[in-house]
Amino acid sequence: MTNPAEGAREVMAADTAALRADLALVERMLRETLARQVGSHLPGLVDEVSRLAAAPEEGSARLDDLLAGLDLGTTTALVRACTAYFHLANIVEQAHRADLLAAGPGWLEGAVDRILAAGLPPEDIRDVVARLEVRPVLTAHPTEATRWSTLSKLAVIAGLLERRRRAGLPAPEVEEIDRGLEATIEALWQTDELRHARPTPVDEARQAIYWLLSLFEVVGPLSSRLDRQLARLGVTLPTGAAPLRFGTWAGGDRDGNPVVT
Repeated sequence: MTNPAEGAREVMAADTAALRADLALVERMLRETLARQVGSHLPGLVDEVSRLAAAPEEGSARLDDLLAGLDLGTTTALVRACTAYFHLANIVEQAHRADLLAAGPGWLEGAVDRILAAGLPPEDIRDVVARLEVRPVLTAHPTEATRWSTLSKLAVIAGLLERRRRAGLPAPEVEEIDRGLEATIEALWQTDELRHARPTPVDEARQAIYWLLSLFEVVGPLSSRLDRQLARLGVTLPTGAAPLRFGTWAGGDRDGNPVVT
């Protein structure tokens, strides 16, 4: 029988290798985009800044001198290039983290296993379940909101990477996926991240809708999963119970938004 700990280490090692491969893939495509859209000097400049920033003791003064000598256009391109890389790195890491969670035994199943092992009285479990409520609250601070146009492209990239990781894909399909990745990364670069007008409460509400649409995709399966695990405890949710509710103050905050009255 396979040792569970050893199996987990093998899964993590395999995922680390796959994570590095996906990071290298999107980084290469971004570098090619930068060279096409701006010039071959920009990827090299990003590399030099990254190298100096990684060695603060010896590279700090040289980095200051390098950045001080850049004109406004080059500085803007450099900042945007770094931001695009961080976006891509984050989406790759999030996708792989989701894969790891999906490959594991499941947090909900593990919690029920521990409850069963503890031998808790059924009446205590029923009392807690009757009062169970999780309420994620969506914030909407305008300085933290990524534009919908950027989020939608990152979602496309995540979906393409997920398709690419499937085993046994024929070479033509991999090539098709790579073309889609290249086109979407180039579109991401061409997308202006900055808002040129102050966000309105409606803009903040639209931002919340983006996340609600994503969350709603998992609410149904999560509810069914919760019912199955509660059945293992001999417990059912009371009629009318809503253990998962959503809250939001999008459009309702008065912190720095003079449009809200």
